[in-house]
Amino acid sequence: MKKYFHNNQILELDIPENSGYLVSDNFEDQFTSFVPLSDDQVRFLETNKNASVTEVFNCKLNEVQVVSEISVSELRLLAFRNSRTIEYKGVKLTVDEAVLTMNSYLAEDRLAEVTELKALIVTAKNEIRERIK
Repeated sequence: MKKYFHNNQILELDIPENSGYLVSDNFEDQFTSFVPLSDDQVRFLETNKNASVTEVFNCKLNEVQVVSEISVSELRLLAFRNSRTIEYKGVKLTVDEAVLTMNSYLAEDRLAEVTELKALIVTAKNEIRERIK
């Protein structure tokens, strides 16, 4: 089994050669193809199991800035970017990751999945707004 980036997720799959699945080395192709993780990315993921797709791709955790005064809006934006509050198809996503995934489904006209994901996003955003006042 090998790990791949696909639709802003990391999946562990066994993709045989000549199976018809598109495999690419370009991360930008992840919405139409499966992009294998490098050895460094796999090691980073094993060490940082809750890392986002972007963090795994870059092999670097996002830095959290310590600010003495931060507005409620800024705190919420940080939560949308960093809190894994949405579970969709067995994968924990941040609000921002879920929005990216929803947009890719929208572009593919996968409206049932868009509706399902949109409801999860709205619920997560409302929970974050309720928690951060």
